[in-house]
Amino acid sequence: VPATDRPAVATVAPLVADPGPIGGRERGRAAFLRGDGPYPTADPAVHRAIHGMPVGGGAAAIMRAWSAGWHAANLAAPAEDLEPLARTG
Repeated sequence: VPATDRPAVATVAPLVADPGPIGGRERGRAAFLRGDGPYPTADPAVHRAIHGMPVGGGAAAIMRAWSAGWHAANLAAPAEDLEPLARTG
């Protein structure tokens, strides 16, 4: 299907602008808290938003925002469950 025949995706702007719970950063954070891996396209909303976007159409910004939220939540998570690294030498 030619790109011009594809319908516009209404969820693109909220994911890019990240206004709240449906925004890219918040969705990435929520994915981390659910135990999902750091893969933005595994999130159905992200997948729907970027599906069919032309190159330069904003998909990278959506995935960057989602990824930033996931990694920020990962860094903020308590590390007390981690075992100390074994020292050698």
